[in-house]
Parts: sequence; C-alpha cells; structure tokens
Amino acid sequence: MTPALYPYQQTAVNSIATARRPILNAFDPGLGKSRVAIEALIARGHRRVLVLCPHSVVLVWEAEIAKWWPGHPRIVTAPARMSAGEGVYLVSYGLMSETAGVLAQHLRDTGPFEATVIDEAHYLKNPKSNRSKRVFDLFGEGQLGWVHPMTGTPAPNHAGELWGLLYHLRPDLIVSPVTGKPMREGEFQNRYCTVRQFKVNNHWVEQVTGSKNTDDLKARIAPMVVKARKKDVLPQLPPIDFVVLPVSVRGEHAHWVDLERLDDDDLLTQLAGGKVKSEIQNLGLAKIPAIVEWVVDLLRDDPDRRLVVWCVHHRVIDEYVGLLAEYKPVKFDGRDNLDQRKLAIDRFMSGDARIFVGQIQAGGTGITLVSPTAKCSDVVFAESSFSPSDNYQAACRVHRIGQNDGVLVRHAAASGTLDDRIQEILARKSRDIKEIFG
Repeated sequence: MTPALYPYQQTAVNSIATARRPILNAFDPGLGKSRVAIEALIARGHRRVLVLCPHSVVLVWEAEIAKWWPGHPRIVTAPARMSAGEGVYLVSYGLMSETAGVLAQHLRDTGPFEATVIDEAHYLKNPKSNRSKRVFDLFGEGQLGWVHPMTGTPAPNHAGELWGLLYHLRPDLIVSPVTGKPMREGEFQNRYCTVRQFKVNNHWVEQVTGSKNTDDLKARIAPMVVKARKKDVLPQLPPIDFVVLPVSVRGEHAHWVDLERLDDDDLLTQLAGGKVKSEIQNLGLAKIPAIVEWVVDLLRDDPDRRLVVWCVHHRVIDEYVGLLAEYKPVKFDGRDNLDQRKLAIDRFMSGDARIFVGQIQAGGTGITLVSPTAKCSDVVFAESSFSPSDNYQAACRVHRIGQNDGVLVRHAAASGTLDDRIQEILARKSRDIKEIFG
C-alpha cells in the first residue's frame, strides 16, 4: 500500500493538477517535490510524459516513479530512442544542451508530450543558454503539453534569474505598467535587480549585483508558486544549523592582495575564471591537512558516525578519498557514470562507507543521503560553491524526510584569507533570496 501524502503535499497536488497555467513547486529541499509531481500526473491521467532533470538525478527519477506510480508507463532513459507511444521519458539537461540540437529535433519528431516535468528548473536561469532556448522553443511550439517546473532554489543568486521562466511560462505575471506587455529582460532587471555599469575595452557592460523591490516581485509571482518550508510543515523534522569551521593553511595560498581590493561581484568573477580559478583549487588543496585531521577526530571514537564532504574540484575530491581510505569513502562527481553514482549512494546508505565525498555540481541536487536506517547528520563543505543556493541544496541531501537528528553543516574557511570574505558574500546573497521566497 502506497503511504498517504502529507497534508501539505496533498494541497500542492490539488493546486498543481487543476491549474490551467504552470505552477512552480518551490518546496524546501527534501519535502517531496517529485512525489507531488508524480501524483499530479496521475491525477491528470497523463501517460506520455517528459521529465527534464540533471544527469545525476536520472536514477532518482527511475526509483521515484517505480515507488510512487503504481502501473506506471514504461520508463525510457535518453539517449534510448523515443517513440510516439506511452512512456515516461527521462532526459538530462546535458543532452538537451547539445549544440547540434539532435535531441530537440528528435522530441519534435515523436510528436507532442501530454506533460513535461522540469526538475531543478533553476537550470533554466540563463535564457540565452542552449538548454533554455531548446526548452522554451519546445514550449512555445506546444510540444511539451502541460508543464510543471519544480526547484527548491528558483533564483540561486538574484531576482533576475527568474525572468526566463516567468517570461516564457507565466508572462501574465510580469506585465509592464508602462507598455502593458510582458516585461523584456532589461525592464525586469531594472525593476527588480541592482545593476552596476562599468567599462570594458571602451564598451559599457552591465552586471547584476543583487535584488530590489522584492516585496512587489514576491506578490507578482505568488499565483505561480506553491511553497512549503520545513519548519512549518514538518515541525518534527530536526533543525539544520550552519557554522563556519575555521582552518589554518600555510604558504602562498593564504593571501592574494590584489584581489582584496575588488568589490564583491568583481571578486567572484575573477575567482571563477582563468589563473585565479586554479588558485582557488590550490586553496582547496591547502585546506586538506587541517580538514582531514578534523574528520579523523570526528569519526575516530564513534564507529556509527558518518559524514558527507562536499567539494568543487576533482583533485580535491581524489585527495580526500585517498587520505581517508580507512573509512571506506565513496566519491560522487562528474566523472562517474550513472551506475557508478548509484553504487556510491547504495554503499553509503547501506553503511559500507562512512564518508561520502561529493562534487556540489554533480551531486548537490536530487539525491538522498539519509534514512531512519542510514543515519547521517554531519556535513562539511571542504570547498563552497559561489552560489549559496547550490550549497544549501547540497546540505539538504541529509536534511529531509527520514532525518531524525539535528543536522550540523560546517563551511571550512581558511582563516585570514579570501575564504572569509567569500563566506560574507554568500551570506549577503542568501539574504536577497530569502526576501523573495521566505
């Protein structure tokens, strides 16, 4: 017998399944967005369905459909050939982004879908990306049928990242008071974003640095959003706390004086590219001895304690896997295929591995790393993403239904370096997001 929905889930299913226009499920991570989507599909009677999701979540969708959809249509995982018949077709954003557009054409050739679930819809935050263009084009052509977007972090960095979804899926919500038509991107940014202008090679360039008029935007998008917060709907779910774990590093990685003079957004731009990007990796490597010592102290005297370690760079991941071998660590990153990723999760959930070393970009969404019989309530970010929403999503892999203990998340910061300032910038970005979505 399939377990009953929580009341907040049933309310969301009712709203989503009966809506004439797309409704965005913005539940906090871990509250069952995929279950709600499946129940809405069942309620509407759809049998030919497209699910767009990150590559790391394809296997999760296979398991969720098998678990929650009795008598479900056959499951077809791209790039297996699609047909015009019934089926739940699982397609990763990576395939959707292929520049040749083979998959998008293939979708057109098989005829329209009855329904489309857009999982982790913030992947469409850049309307100029190939994946966004293909999805929005297919929607405009009527190929996607009834559309349901879902994400726990709709705008990972600032309000401007909402424009693409709103303009293409719910233009009725952003009608301009000036033109009477849906706002174009520039007008939307001018109204809801703080924008800085600067010159590059004698050309003026604009850069979004934050959000503004958040109360107005929150009211506009309210008809499109169903929201549930953990503390409101699952008061029995233990708390999650975030703290900074100061660690010491030695040598040339500690200070970059030239970068310290930059403002916040220029700093992140520099850190994300070129030579400085390699220095950020070097800083991640420099923190390893101190973090390994901390991990050993945490796990040594408690054989039942387990830990999730989040990183950004492959070299950093490999170092932790090697240095912490006595705890049988598993890794989960962009180099792994679906079978390897599933094995890593299974080993950690079974208790065979005490440490899960994951790459934020590859494993920070969709997967579950806790259950009543697979306890884990400790998380450390050996490296952090520059997007606070990415970090929050990754932390919530253990703060979800099935967690019985309070979760403590540590962000390891190299004291006295730019790591300290990066944490301050992430906190400021988080405040912007909180103002829009609560």
